[in-house]
Formats: sequence, C-alpha cells, structure tokens
Amino acid sequence: MGETQHGALARLSKCVQGGRFHFAREHTEIARLSEALREAEEAGADDARADAHKHLGTVHVLRGEPGEGLRQYERGLSLYEAT
Repeated sequence: MGETQHGALARLSKCVQGGRFHFAREHTEIARLSEALREAEEAGADDARADAHKHLGTVHVLRGEPGEGLRQYERGLSLYEAT
C-alpha cells in the first residue's frame, strides 16, 4: 500500500473511531466521511473508498434516509467486490 493510500485509510479511521460514530452530529460525520472519500478517491485507495461508502450508508440510515443509505451501501459493496 502506498503512502497516500495509507494516509487515506488513517484519515478514514479517525472518522470511524473504532467503528462507532458520534451520531448526534450526523451532519458533521457526513462532511468528514465525504472528505475522507474524496481523499481516498484521489489516492486510488478503493478499500478506503468502500469503507467510507459503508459508513456513509449507516449515517444516512440513522438519519432516516434509507434510500441514500442503500445507495451508499451498494457503492461500497461494488468496491469491496472489485478489490
């Protein structure tokens, strides 16, 4: 894994914080995860992109947006399957 990919994964892990979000601040988490997704895309880190989509899906579902949550889960799944 290249240094840029490693950095993208490290930033994503800061967003996830051990697999638990601060759901009282969903809008902040969406912004942070969207930024991590952008950085992962720039780095070509498909595993980090897949994780970001998965976590964005969870945040959207918890916000009562199941349609967007499903779209994010499907994007993440397609990336997981491709790697």
